[in-house]
Amino acid sequence: MPELIKALLFVNTDKLAPGAARFANGNWSEIATIMSIIDRMVRSIGWSSFVMGKYIELHKRAGKALPLSDFGSQLNAALGAIGNAEEGWTGTILAAKLAAIVQRQADWNFRLRTEDAQALLKILDSLIDLGDRRSAALEQTCLSQFMCRSCAFGLGRSLNALKSFRFGLSNFAMNQVVGL
Repeated sequence: MPELIKALLFVNTDKLAPGAARFANGNWSEIATIMSIIDRMVRSIGWSSFVMGKYIELHKRAGKALPLSDFGSQLNAALGAIGNAEEGWTGTILAAKLAAIVQRQADWNFRLRTEDAQALLKILDSLIDLGDRRSAALEQTCLSQFMCRSCAFGLGRSLNALKSFRFGLSNFAMNQVVGL
């Protein structure tokens, strides 16, 4: 099954194949031709840590060629179904890697459309719910600085989650200083 998943996400080779017509040679400009396969896979079983790891590998390889709107909707669907995973993503660094991808996508697609900005914030909210600190910091700094200027929408849930997260960190820091 792992080999099939890698093949369906087009990450089944470790080295570039310069003689290949596309994808395996590092040319992802025609990724639109395979997005329906990727979309179905990530939406259906993206909650699996193995599948998400391979999706992250796909993103590393495809880079800017992976459309932001597809990335946002696929990842939100996968994160929404993470309860299907037996232990979630406990003990993995998937959330941190996804936060880095969110940051890169936001940088590459500066002047985000409202829908794309909302999708990225929803991803960060889900990653914060999983306990990812990088997502909380990213939501507070980078995204709030330029996403909120380019689109007008409420950040109610995001800001409440961030306040809760900050409060938790403040209590943790205080306990460390006091020695509790």
